[in-house]
Amino acid sequence: TLFRSKTGLVTGATMLMNGEHVEDAIALAKLHGLPLGLHLNLTEGPPMCSPSEVSSLLTPGEWPFFSPHALPQAVFRGKFGFRDALANNEIDLRHVENEIRAQLRHFVGKTQSFPTHVDGHQHVHVLPAVAEVLARILTQEWGVHRIRLPADQQGVDSGHWIPEPRRQFYRQVLQDCETARDIFARYGLKTTDAFMGLSLMGSDMTLNRINDRLSSIPAEVNSVELMCHVGFPSTWGDEFNQSIEREHEKHVLSDPSLQTTLYNLGFTLRSYADAKLATPPCTPLHPLACPPSKSLNIVILSVLALATGNMNIANRLKNVLRSLGHRVYLRHVFLNGREAVASLEQLIETEEIDMAIGIHLLRSGMILKDCSVPYVMILGGTDVNVSLKTNEWVSPKNSKTHKGMRDVLIGAHRVIGFHQDMTSLLLDAFSSESTSPNSKTQVHKLESKVTLVRQAVETSVGPPWLKKKLGLSDSDSILLFPTGLRPVKDPLFLLSAPEVVNWLGNHPRLHIVVIGSVLDSSYATKVREAVRISNDLIREQRLALRERQSLGDDKSNQLLDAIIIHESVPNENLKAAIQESVTVLNSSLSEGMSNAILEAMALHRPVLARFNSGNASLIKHNETGLLYTSVQEFVQLATELLSSPHLVQTLTTQAGRFIDSNHSLDQETKAYREIVEDVRLSYFKYFDFEDTELLIYSPTGVHPVSTDNLGMVRACTVREGDTVLDLGCGSGIFGLFAACSGARFVTCADVDGKAVAVARKNARRNGLDGRMRFVVGDFLEPLKGQLFDLILFNPPQTPAPRPFSRPDKYGGTDGAAYFKRLMAQVDRYLAPNGRICTLHIGLSNPKEVELAFSNQFEVTVRREERRSFVPYDYDQFLPGLFDYLKELNVQGVSEFERNGEVNGETVYSFVCRMYELLWTPNNR
Repeated sequence: TLFRSKTGLVTGATMLMNGEHVEDAIALAKLHGLPLGLHLNLTEGPPMCSPSEVSSLLTPGEWPFFSPHALPQAVFRGKFGFRDALANNEIDLRHVENEIRAQLRHFVGKTQSFPTHVDGHQHVHVLPAVAEVLARILTQEWGVHRIRLPADQQGVDSGHWIPEPRRQFYRQVLQDCETARDIFARYGLKTTDAFMGLSLMGSDMTLNRINDRLSSIPAEVNSVELMCHVGFPSTWGDEFNQSIEREHEKHVLSDPSLQTTLYNLGFTLRSYADAKLATPPCTPLHPLACPPSKSLNIVILSVLALATGNMNIANRLKNVLRSLGHRVYLRHVFLNGREAVASLEQLIETEEIDMAIGIHLLRSGMILKDCSVPYVMILGGTDVNVSLKTNEWVSPKNSKTHKGMRDVLIGAHRVIGFHQDMTSLLLDAFSSESTSPNSKTQVHKLESKVTLVRQAVETSVGPPWLKKKLGLSDSDSILLFPTGLRPVKDPLFLLSAPEVVNWLGNHPRLHIVVIGSVLDSSYATKVREAVRISNDLIREQRLALRERQSLGDDKSNQLLDAIIIHESVPNENLKAAIQESVTVLNSSLSEGMSNAILEAMALHRPVLARFNSGNASLIKHNETGLLYTSVQEFVQLATELLSSPHLVQTLTTQAGRFIDSNHSLDQETKAYREIVEDVRLSYFKYFDFEDTELLIYSPTGVHPVSTDNLGMVRACTVREGDTVLDLGCGSGIFGLFAACSGARFVTCADVDGKAVAVARKNARRNGLDGRMRFVVGDFLEPLKGQLFDLILFNPPQTPAPRPFSRPDKYGGTDGAAYFKRLMAQVDRYLAPNGRICTLHIGLSNPKEVELAFSNQFEVTVRREERRSFVPYDYDQFLPGLFDYLKELNVQGVSEFERNGEVNGETVYSFVCRMYELLWTPNNR
């Protein structure tokens, strides 16, 4: 049972996914809003995998965590049984991988969220062999980036009350932690600066001991995890489950004095979901790497199914961006709809993400289109080649998907394709239905953001393994067929074809080995059944061939299948398998750009691929590889290839040169460096305040930060100890200025929740959030009862006859609506001798505004300057808006003047003033 004390001291929990009542526990956690991580279990109870997938982890028996009526079953080896087996090399680490993936799948499926972090049952996750596997799967396949490190050295050393057997176990855990720390850091996993709890379990937990430990934590430590096992004793289960010590911990952690201690020592309660944890150092490896001050936090969103092309792209791109000095997080596309969007926004908030990169227009793009950071879309292949070539793009029943894809493209900062046919197809589909002027403008914008980036290929290869595992001899030849099991890859085009069956039957030493992920379970079942039938036919034909050739007694290779389906493997193993093969096959109906083909070409293995635009972008027939359109042509070309060493040499030599010239890692690195730099320059700006350099993020839709406005705000005086309100904060730049200039506390308020989120993000990025708070609400309404020494106010003040698409600029019919509103309410929000610093432009009814100021305040103009504009600057917001401004100008409501022409375009200007308004008791 999960328990959350009334004092709120328990801020998170981890789920043991093979517990009998896991659904009840998840429901209880959601009821209390308790963030959940994964409690990885490899030592007790039944596995989440089928026993055949984790056989080396198991022993016969039953698990007392289940009810007494549970039937005996295969269970994990136990706390020490697993450790002993691991030390004796009896544990197959592939089985560890299978179980980790299964527990992650069950966690995300049942909670509809990603784990906030991962820890281990009986600290199994820090065993070095497990830590290596776990860190890779978390960061490369799922995008989980936080983990517990139970390195409680001080507690173990000082805890004289710990029984010696338990102390010996803890010392081994601490030793494992030292190795695991380096492993976790290498993979970019974050953890707390300190940990306590090994010496504070059960009756060992007392208020005095907790207080002593907290008081001894060094000042440089910013985050501490206190492990606890609060709950209620059960009437069955093991000794720990039935122990009253769990309730003892509950009582200790419910004591109100502990909250007081935490407050007095400066601690704030956080969970792994929202704690700010130190980022492991990123060591740039590329000469073009950016300086630390210009590095970004980037998330790559993709389906990370093992050994798929998208996963390979995501991990290679992660390595490229890290080499350029950026911090990169992967996130697996596993959830759909609102849960997926919420999960991504949680990651953006927690890890302070600056930009996102999505792979696949539908799978990732539909999640990214409304995200709170700028994003770049990478076209995956099926999104363009399938969705845009079928009626899905225009089908009424898929109109929502269609509109969503359009929105993804419109919202993206850049759209990346791997070859010209891919980008041309996208633009043709997008423009075919664009008939309105606005749609045509969107097409032109899309054309400007579409970018061609050729994929690179990495050639790091693991040791050979495939022939040995399959029981093949050196005289056997492998035709490697890397393919996901789904219709668009169409492996049945070859595997069930009678011509291929007959050809393999006449070549007893040939084996087609399929390696890939199951991406469509029903289709995978069809493939396996078709392969079974094909193998039966081939086996009969091979036996008959042996008899005809008087080889009836030769049983070598007789029992091996001609077509073998192997599970997916890590990319290094797949490349090793490519090197063991005589050729690499592809039968896809369409491809974006096949990683396997690129890798085969780079590793000097000939490629025999089905013709489609993606494959043709890499393979020039009879020069860099072979392309076929029919099964008969496949058999003919395969026969020629296997019988002609000269043809193999020619194809692989030319392919290698093609890869070196067009798909080098250096070329890809330069391309993505330019793209990320373009995002940084478009959305992030650097400003100096009081010898402090601030990095400010200002996305589309939030009032942009201009150098002119910053010059104006610098004219304001912020006094030491001021309480400041940044009203209509936008990106928060004025509030940040105040925080840097000596303000005691700053409140940023805006009606736009997106703007407030951006302001909060900017405060966190610049380390100023400790002296700032952020409020969403209508003008001053949520701030009732509060008084401020200084209000900073830069409202929307563009006059217009009606609202337009930029609410951060529309100021009412005369532009002065927000000034009038402030003057009517300000007496309830300014402290005695309070001030307002506000920026006002001449377009916004200056006579009436200045009169309102002088009626209530002592007015000082701190800075004045003229700003130029052309009619289009306003007509782009609302057609005919400049004509409306001219009418107001004639009426004396809007003040601006003509300044001449530049390049044939008339230029106008208005006065912009920074006012300081002093509120004194006499004004009241």
